[in-house]
Amino acid sequence: MKPDEFAHNLAQFNNGTNTWYRHWLDRRFFYTDGMKFVADNGAAWLLDAIFSHIKTKLALQREEFQVWRLKVSPDNTAILVADDGDGRKLAEQSIPFTDFPLSEIKIYVEVGYVDAEEGGYIMMLPGER
Repeated sequence: MKPDEFAHNLAQFNNGTNTWYRHWLDRRFFYTDGMKFVADNGAAWLLDAIFSHIKTKLALQREEFQVWRLKVSPDNTAILVADDGDGRKLAEQSIPFTDFPLSEIKIYVEVGYVDAEEGGYIMMLPGER
């Protein structure tokens, strides 16, 4: 998918989510319609990377809100960085190659409940918050 088409499609995810999806890595990891679109269009690895960091790093597990940014360079390398929403860096990963169509994407992860009984870490696009 071309970058402008991908960005246009991402813009439609701006009013919450209709469906909660459970990530394979941990039953406490959920994501929204917008993140499913990202995963279904060649970037399931991005969800895996973020949730893997949360699953293995206690400092991330203690944060109730996280902002993740993937920044892609013209040479197709990238950096994935998480902060606490106030600029305090929580995690960073260099990515040696990606064909992600945008130069940058921002993703939120917060602790919350998808219904009255199930809660965990919810990954979403900023417009879905």
